Amino acid sequence: MGASWDDLQPYIHGDGAAVTTWQRMAARYWPGALTLVLPASERVPVAMNPLQTGTVGIRVPAHPLARHLQAQTGPLATTSVNRSGQPALKEMTAIATQFPELLILSAAAIADLKATLGEFSMQASGVPSTVIAWRESGWEVLRQGSVQVEKMEN
Repeated sequence: MGASWDDLQPYIHGDGAAVTTWQRMAARYWPGALTLVLPASERVPVAMNPLQTGTVGIRVPAHPLARHLQAQTGPLATTSVNRSGQPALKEMTAIATQFPELLILSAAAIADLKATLGEFSMQASGVPSTVIAWRESGWEVLRQGSVQVEKMEN
């Protein structure tokens, strides 16, 4: 995940026409819950792609806190906060219980961030992102989530 298309572009590889198509899709749905699976550049570490698929999923989230943190750190390799096959965890207390090793922002830190960024919810939606992959023939839906992609344009 990253704060912007420009932050994520170094991690993908494609020719000018393909990149233009990818960028149009990103501009239409980002920030938001759409993950684009695109050809990975050499900057993607092997540890992030152990099956050597040659692809990477990228997204700019809609949540203002996530974008703020990523603007400070640069793109982050992230995952959802739930165990595989289990329902999504939506509340910080449930996340802290299931994953006690995770660092969680204090109430004071959250209040400071809300003062800076404006009001936002600390509760996750619980709905997964839509995941689409670029293929030679165009876009393929790998997982239907909260975003309804209207037109699979090439």
